[in-house]
Amino acid sequence: MLSSGPCVSYMLRRRALYNDMSRYVCCAGYMPCSGRCGESKCPELCLATEAFLCFGSSVASTRFLLQDEFNIQTTQCDNCIISFMFCLQQLACICSLVACIVGNQELSEASQAISCVSDAVYWT
Repeated sequence: MLSSGPCVSYMLRRRALYNDMSRYVCCAGYMPCSGRCGESKCPELCLATEAFLCFGSSVASTRFLLQDEFNIQTTQCDNCIISFMFCLQQLACICSLVACIVGNQELSEASQAISCVSDAVYWT
C-alpha cells in the first residue's frame, strides 16, 4: 500500500487537473511554497516529487482542490476522522515525550505505532 500511495496520488492529481499539467501548482496552491518551486518548468517532475516526498500534503491538497472546484463541503464524518487523527497524533507526541524523559524503549515503540495508525487514518 505504501509504495503505491504516491503513484496513486500522482495520478489522481493529474486527473483532477484534467491532465493539463500547465494548471499544476505545488500542493495545489494551498501551501506557502506553492508557485515558488519552479513548477511551470517541469510540472510532471514537481508533481512526482510532491507525491513521493510530501505524500500527506499531496493527498490533502488534491482533496482540497476537488472540494473547492466542485463546492463540496466537509462532512461530519470527515470532521470525525480528522479529529481522531489529531488525537492519535497528540497521543503519539505525548508518548514520545514521556519515553524520552523516562528512557522507556517500549513507550517509544508504542509512540511510533500510534503515529503509523495516525498516518493510516489521515490517508483515509
